[in-house]
Amino acid sequence: MRLFCGEKTVTLSDTHFEVFDIKRFINFLDSKTTYEIRYRQSDLELIRKNLNYVEAAGGLVYNHRNELLVIERFGLPDLPKGKIEKKESPEHAAIREVAEECGIHTHEIVTPLQSSFHIYPHKGFYTLKKTYWFSMRYAGNEPLIPQTSEDITAVYWADRLKRHQLAEQTYPNLKSYFML
Repeated sequence: MRLFCGEKTVTLSDTHFEVFDIKRFINFLDSKTTYEIRYRQSDLELIRKNLNYVEAAGGLVYNHRNELLVIERFGLPDLPKGKIEKKESPEHAAIREVAEECGIHTHEIVTPLQSSFHIYPHKGFYTLKKTYWFSMRYAGNEPLIPQTSEDITAVYWADRLKRHQLAEQTYPNLKSYFML
C-alpha cells in the first residue's frame, strides 16, 4: 500500500522503519523528502490514529466515447472527488461530488476501484486522506459546469491519448487512475 507526499519513494517496512514508530514517521514527513511511502497494512491504523483522518469519494466517469471526465483545480488536471458527509455512503458521496463539481446528474456507478491514500499538511497538522474511487458511466449530454467555488476552473472529456498526457501533469497519487 502507498501514501503520497513529497519527492521520493520509501518503504516503511525497510530498514528505516523495522518497527513502526509514529514519532519517527512524523519527523520523516517534516523532512519533506518523501514522495511515496509504502507501508504494511498493520501500520495503517496507527497512522490513522496519529494524524487527522478524512475520507473522500470520487469518480472516474466515462462517456459513450470512453472519454474520461477531468477537472482542473489549482492549474492541475484532477478527478472529481470530495469529502464524505456524515451518514453518507462512499457511493452516494462520489455521485454527489461528481454532480456538484462538474454539473452532470445522470451518471451511475459501474464498479468500485482501489482506494487511494495521501498525506498533506493542513493548518499545522498532517492529514491522511483516504479516497474511495468508483468507475462511472455517463450517457447524457448536459453541459459541463465547473464548480468555481471549489477552485475548479475547467471540466472536460479526455480521450486515451489526452489522459496519458494529463497523467504526467497530475498529482502523483492520481497518475494510475488517468491510465485506466
